[in-house]
Amino acid sequence: MSCNKNETTNNQAELIEEPTEAADPISDAEDFEEDVLYAQAIVDKLRMRAEPNLKSEVLFTFQENQRMIFLGEKSSFTETVELRGEPIAEYWYLVKHYHFEGWVFGGAIKFLDDKNEDSFRVVKLSSQEVEDIIGLDIENKDGFKQMYVLTDIDDLNDPNKTGYIEAKGRYFIEDIGSEFQDVYRGQFIKGKREGRFSKEVLGGEEECTFSLFFEDDNCNRGYIRCVLNGEEESTYSYDNLKACTFQALYDEYLVEILPD
Repeated sequence: MSCNKNETTNNQAELIEEPTEAADPISDAEDFEEDVLYAQAIVDKLRMRAEPNLKSEVLFTFQENQRMIFLGEKSSFTETVELRGEPIAEYWYLVKHYHFEGWVFGGAIKFLDDKNEDSFRVVKLSSQEVEDIIGLDIENKDGFKQMYVLTDIDDLNDPNKTGYIEAKGRYFIEDIGSEFQDVYRGQFIKGKREGRFSKEVLGGEEECTFSLFFEDDNCNRGYIRCVLNGEEESTYSYDNLKACTFQALYDEYLVEILPD
């Protein structure tokens, strides 16, 4: 796979869109392989497109620092795009993220490899270990035999850890007859959960994103967004949560949606 960059066509436009708050699944654990090349978004709201051009359909929107798998193909031309006030000439690259495959602009990503100090690694941990690391309750804990953790943090047990973490696990609910996947995602800065820490519930008829926002290591606010059958969606926002857990957020949600 080659990632060399340089040919020409000019076009200046934004690659970044307003937040969609869409569910943001990560690749399956079987995609966490050593022989694939990963890339990472270096801008927020980076659009993955169906074709390598700015007019093509948007398939997915990456958050900053989110990673993707490079599929080994690049455009035959470069395009000039203005990013953060600077014109950048780059190729488009074909990438994969979960079941999405499409093109991203090369000036908005960086490639990761074993020699890169920012490289991600994958470890398998128990749900209790993950709960201890992220400092939040893991719902359906008994259903996870193990969880896959994708991280660039050297020592997950370091109280001053800094870096990015994604943890996910699958479980089956017999009453519903469906398999679900929970994904936990967040950023640590010197041991603190910084900004948003989210949980996505994927599978079944309803897929939901739970997001908590932190301020001085305490919950400030949160929201739940649900998509039913890939069509209908509803969003519920809450301020001043009673506890810094996903369960507290879900409890607020239940009060709102359940009849008296």
